[in-house]
Amino acid sequence: MTDIASLIAERRQEGREVWISGGASSEQVASLERALGISLPPSYATFLTSYGALGVDDSFVSGILDNDALDQSGGSVLGDTLRFRAHNEFPSSFIVIGKHEDGAYCLDTARQSKEREYPIVNFEFGSIQHASPVAQNFDEWLVLFQLEGMELR
Repeated sequence: MTDIASLIAERRQEGREVWISGGASSEQVASLERALGISLPPSYATFLTSYGALGVDDSFVSGILDNDALDQSGGSVLGDTLRFRAHNEFPSSFIVIGKHEDGAYCLDTARQSKEREYPIVNFEFGSIQHASPVAQNFDEWLVLFQLEGMELR
């Protein structure tokens, strides 16, 4: 498994702008789970307690900001998810983990693996591409799309 902390250090060494909100407490993660009505996958829960939320250049991972799981501002997983859920087209089983110009990367909570992980889908309004996952779990998505800069397009 790729060491997230090492990849973050590499991005900083490259001179890229890295922002970390700061780890959230396990109580805040539990509060987020209650607010969303789901159990978070282990990989994402670990990310939240380690980093809270993350930005590399202009790409951000939604999370818990300033150890406040109920914060609904932009960049918070709760706020980003609620904003997308205001649209009828957005599936209620999706949790936003990273917005982009055409939509958002989401945990697809309707498809849990035996390891209690959720695949990551790319949701775009007016598209059905979210039928196929872009990563099998949060850690894989974090490494490929956020820290190694892979692009779908």
